[in-house]
Amino acid sequence: FIGGLVLVPILLQAWYPPTALLWNIPAWSLSVELFLYCTFPLIVRSSSISAWPASRFVLVGFSLLLLKVGITNAIEYTANPQSEAWVALVLYFPPFHLPYFLIGIGLSRLIRVHGSSLTRALPSLLVSSILLVAVLFGTRNSLPAWAVSLPVLTVLFSTMIIGGASNYVRSGSLTSSSLLFLGDISYSMYILHWPLSLCLMSIARKFGIEISGNQYFFVYFTILLLVCSATFLIVERPARRKLLRILGYDRKASYA
Repeated sequence: FIGGLVLVPILLQAWYPPTALLWNIPAWSLSVELFLYCTFPLIVRSSSISAWPASRFVLVGFSLLLLKVGITNAIEYTANPQSEAWVALVLYFPPFHLPYFLIGIGLSRLIRVHGSSLTRALPSLLVSSILLVAVLFGTRNSLPAWAVSLPVLTVLFSTMIIGGASNYVRSGSLTSSSLLFLGDISYSMYILHWPLSLCLMSIARKFGIEISGNQYFFVYFTILLLVCSATFLIVERPARRKLLRILGYDRKASYA
């Protein structure tokens, strides 16, 4: 309890496995984001690292991912795999998520530098990667473990990201204002879905309301959309604008 009281408010709960999921389970990712936000300026300010080509970011990130997989396997073989502390360490410890961040930087640089030359191939990459991911998850129970391992899925999702960066995809229906707004509130939905679900179930039990699975999902999802939309419009977007002004960026963000 004391650890959660100290670490959760300052977004450090994922650094200590027993507190990683306290108070609000999805909020462990805030520890990871804080770590990566603190890491990014160091990467940018380091002339030797910031000058890396896209391929080196991807290569280093993927190498660290393989190291993470090796560490994970070592933990599973040398410790009790059912231990909550070990599971939390493998899943939530912030430095274990640095490989994905580096791969993301590499993909962004690849798209910015070489995107125009890959325009024709990008939609095909998007469709093929989506189909492969669907097949893998649909048949994963009959596949060997390596087929749905982190390295394989990282390659497929990276391909999906690159494919989704094509002008054809970005100028289509995916750029509609409704979908863009859903994208804006998506992180609020992720962070708030767990406490809202607990609140809704607690209210239903208190008043003796019985809701079937489909009815519960409809009511819950509607409330989640309304709460997260209000959170974005009333809290998140004004806070972003104020932060931009404080940092000296007077131009409005694209969502403003």
